[in-house]
Amino acid sequence: MPVKAAYLAAGYAPGNSATLANVPSRMVRLAPVKARIAEQRAIYAKEHSVTVTTLLAELDYVRNEALEDRVWPAAVKAIELKARLLGFMVERTEDVTQRKPSLIPTKATEMSEAEWLKMVNAHTPALNGGGSNGKAH
Repeated sequence: MPVKAAYLAAGYAPGNSATLANVPSRMVRLAPVKARIAEQRAIYAKEHSVTVTTLLAELDYVRNEALEDRVWPAAVKAIELKARLLGFMVERTEDVTQRKPSLIPTKATEMSEAEWLKMVNAHTPALNGGGSNGKAH
């Protein structure tokens, strides 16, 4: 079941929406929780005779049927899933949050926009002659 549903099914209180959004996903990374999930998956796989071989056979069947029916997206998806299952395709996530580097990385400061502009302009004399014109370069 999804992580949030499992969190609630285990008896945890839903709390506010931030708790329900963050806590379950953090808990699923804990070693004991990971171990229990792996244990439950192994039990399910054994009970239902699910192996890499059976999954590959099912994906081959789906791919062949999709190709025969000319349903290209389904065929591509089956090929993609097979590649992931065999480890040829690894999902990666990219953090695209823009972070501006600090001019003084070892010093935590809070300042107004005017103070920030003055500091930035003071460190870019080649661009603005060293003066503060209210523009960061």
